[in-house]
Amino acid sequence: MIGGKLPLFCAYGDVFRLFAQTADHNGTNLNHMGVSLVLSGEDWYTAESGQGGPSKGYDAIERKKRSWKPASLQGWVNIKALLTAGAALPYWLGGWWEVFEEPFDTWYYYFGSNGKVLCTTIQPASLSAPPAGSPLVGNFHLKGMFGVEVSWQSADPNERFTLGEQSSEKRKFTMLGTKAGTIQKIKATRMMIKGLL
Repeated sequence: MIGGKLPLFCAYGDVFRLFAQTADHNGTNLNHMGVSLVLSGEDWYTAESGQGGPSKGYDAIERKKRSWKPASLQGWVNIKALLTAGAALPYWLGGWWEVFEEPFDTWYYYFGSNGKVLCTTIQPASLSAPPAGSPLVGNFHLKGMFGVEVSWQSADPNERFTLGEQSSEKRKFTMLGTKAGTIQKIKATRMMIKGLL
């Protein structure tokens, strides 16, 4: 929460997902989606379906008031970004990757839907948001079905990656890559939020 307001990445109309490993007062693990409306103090107003059920004999969509608990916010769709994003990313690419550059450097890349890739040396505190601060910025282009080429907006050499292991069931994706003009090998592993289906 920033100054009592929803973070910029979770604005009015954004679709969100809540997930918590521990059971709530009903003895149920939190695993729910809805639409964010507004945050007022610690009260988060949302629109959510699934508000009926077997005991009522019907289902419903209702406005709800929740306590703001950002630790359970596991993901969202920024509607404004989605509407202006153009082509969708392949299912295996978007989000955070841990990138190991031989012989010993580790970086963290964030591939966004806007064709930008952000790079930082700091391991992300949250896999649900791009890096804060001033990360290194680059552009990426898809090459075929399973290739990505990164062009950095700096003196760093361009990089080319190819999808290696891809297992949706095991939730594991890796890429193998090289830097332009070198024989240096790079291996990237997608970082996934634990607990998601």
